[in-house]
Amino acid sequence: MTLTRVALATALALGGCAGVPARPRVPFPTEYVAPTDDAYQRWYERMRDGRVLERLAGTLAFLRLPVPLTLRLDQCGESNAWYDGDEHVATFCYEWLDELVRDAPSRVDEAGITREATVVGPVIFLYLHEIGHAVIDILKLPVLGREEDAADQLATMILLRLDPHGADGTLGAAARMFARSAKGQVPDATDLADPHPLDGQRYYNLLCLAYGSHPADYADVADDDVLPPDRAEECEREYQQLAHAVRELLHFAPEPERP
Repeated sequence: MTLTRVALATALALGGCAGVPARPRVPFPTEYVAPTDDAYQRWYERMRDGRVLERLAGTLAFLRLPVPLTLRLDQCGESNAWYDGDEHVATFCYEWLDELVRDAPSRVDEAGITREATVVGPVIFLYLHEIGHAVIDILKLPVLGREEDAADQLATMILLRLDPHGADGTLGAAARMFARSAKGQVPDATDLADPHPLDGQRYYNLLCLAYGSHPADYADVADDDVLPPDRAEECEREYQQLAHAVRELLHFAPEPERP
């Protein structure tokens, strides 16, 4: 898989959502910072030429923020992404893009997810996670529980809002990333004390919200016993509870009406 194909696939995934305007109606400036390491120069050029950040900004037009939120790609010295509340900047690192490509399977995996999707899905979800932190900070949203959980929930709801018919592919790829990371992981005290949920928990949380949003569309999640039955039976309630919070706090429907 070439870097060009990943950039184009990411741009198409972001730009192909039904009902999304081509240009943002809210302030989402974009920045592609030229890397100092030649190893990431291709990422810089391909993502910039594919206008990936501009397309992401366009998909977020339904969010009404009182200040600009800058979307930035940068060389960071590590595989990471974060939100800077002082500057209102959400950054995704070239190093993490590179790592996701290197770790992607050579062909379609056992779940039927393509090599490109195993990169594109996590990139979109992880970036939306940081944008979730930004939304919480800028709008001063009340958060009961851990903010990392809330950022994951916002990322999931935004994906379902953008493309209710196709988010299963993106969410599925993101969930598979967490599932692979969780394999063989034995949590120690540092993992348990971390504000982020364990990767295994993030995997089940993603699947539960997707299933709860439309059980008929995601029936295979329950039919294949991917979700334990005790959790699956609560997923519709979990989704409706979160959808209510999104409508009340952000004033948009979590999903457009389906035909």
